[in-house]
This record gives sequence, structure tokens and C-alpha cells, in this order.
Amino acid sequence: MTQKLNRRKFFGTTFLSAAAMAALPETTLEAAAPDIQVANPQIIDTNVNLGTWPFRHLKYGNPKSLATKLKKHRVKQAWAGSFDALFHKNIDSVNSRLYEDCKNEGSNFLLPFGTVNLAWPDWQEDLRRCHEVYKMKGIRIYPAYQTFDLTDPAFPELLSEATKRGMVLQIVGDMDDQRNHHPIIEVRNVNMNPLVDLLPKEKNARVQLLYWNHKVNPKLQDRLIQETNVSFDTARIETAGGVEKMMNGNPLGIGTVPTTAGRIVFGSHAPYFPVESSLLKLFESTLTLGQMKQIMEENAGKLLKG
Repeated sequence: MTQKLNRRKFFGTTFLSAAAMAALPETTLEAAAPDIQVANPQIIDTNVNLGTWPFRHLKYGNPKSLATKLKKHRVKQAWAGSFDALFHKNIDSVNSRLYEDCKNEGSNFLLPFGTVNLAWPDWQEDLRRCHEVYKMKGIRIYPAYQTFDLTDPAFPELLSEATKRGMVLQIVGDMDDQRNHHPIIEVRNVNMNPLVDLLPKEKNARVQLLYWNHKVNPKLQDRLIQETNVSFDTARIETAGGVEKMMNGNPLGIGTVPTTAGRIVFGSHAPYFPVESSLLKLFESTLTLGQMKQIMEENAGKLLKG
């Protein structure tokens, strides 16, 4: 006998059940079997932030509450940058605080991704400390806020040095919708085009774009998919069934060339965005269980290991 799954029951179920339902092409939320048994998929969230967002109080704005929230949704690890990296000049202090905040949560749950600012002197020393002192697996840069662009002559050096150190390089397109920016903030445009030329020269580079959609037009997205191995996070994929459309190639705004589940990595942009919104982006796309697991955890694991 088919059982109905109403809205209240749906939001009360675990992510495991929802992932399993999304993986079955013949199953809908209105006709869902309650006893589906699958392996236990978990999530690596590659885009969370610690520190203080200066223009709005965030509900899960401290490390402990954010970690607790993420764990409720089967997140087994979260890669954490710092809001402070956008505005503070003392970058090593930002990275040091991030390292301590993540360490205090224990169990390697919050993985610190420090930053460097190519606009400040001695960024090479900040990169060295991230790798050698704080033992960070990657760094996260914010060109729109940190007053440099990927056309900066130092960017190829940063890409090369991060690659030699075996570090993931995350490049953030946006942190907030420009319509929500405080009037005193003037956020710069970011030219992502240099990646098309630089990444083929750095065969071992591990580069991921975060909140990238407003900085990568469809033509550039097509080239990045075809000519590089860059990965894309899910934080700002907004259209209904957007993850599925990206995989199929969608001419209506998110590129025309299909990508694979192997190039898409889960990222929530929590606590600025509710983590639930990124989960629902997976549920509303028709994905196999294998594709779900790739996006949820396997691709991030490969990025980290190289």
C-alpha cells in the first residue's frame, strides 16, 4: 500500500531518507516508501564561514552553534573560511584565530581554510604559515573584497605555490547579493577568465569556485568545464532543478555545456545562507544515488587528497 508523505513528515525526516528518495527515479514525495534502506551518505560542506559578518547578525554565527547545526544535517566535515578575511589587514591574525576556532571544535570537523591577500605585502609568508604552521589543507581568496583580481601578476605565483604545497585553492566570486550590500561597501567585479589560460599550465592545481554564478557567464562556464578541471560549489545554484540542469547543459543562464557530477561539490555558504537551502537543491534535482554521493562527499574528498 502506498503511503503519502506530507510536508510536515517530509521536513521531519532525516537527510538520509530524502537522499534515498531523490535517488529513485520512479519515486515521488507523494508516494514514498518509508522503509528505504541505503548506505549512510554523509556530507562534506566545502563552503562555511566563521567570524563576524559586520552588517547582519547571523543565527549560527559562532563555531559551536554552526557545528551543531551542520551535524544535524549529516555534515561530517566543513571547510571553514573567515568573514574577517574580507576586511582585516592583519591576515596572519585572521588565519590564527580561524585555526584556533576550528581546533576548539575538535575531531577535525571544522577544517580551516586560511587566506592570503595579494594586495598586501609579504603574502608569501602568510601562505607559508597557513601550510607549515597551521597545517591547513587549503586557502580561500576573495578577490571582490581583497582589492586584487585574477589578472594580478602575483596570481599565477599564488596558484603555482599553492599547487606545489598540495593545497586546495578556493576562489570566492561573491559573499552576498549585490542588492543587499551596505551603502558604504563597493564590491569590485572579478575577472575569472585568466583561469582558462592558467589552469592547463598547472596540471596538478586543485581549484574550486565558491558562490561563483554571478561572476561566471555561460560562455566562460562552458570553457571552464571543457578546458580545465575546476570544481563548482552548489551554494548559489538557484533555479529549480539547477544542479540537474547544470549537469545536462542549460542554455537559459547557467552554461550550455553539460558538466558531470564529478565537478560539482556541495557548499552551503552557512551561516549566511541556511544550510537547508543547499540540501533542498539536491532534493529537487533528479539525481542517481551515485551522483548524490559524489556531490555530497566524494568529490570533496578527492579534492582534499589530490
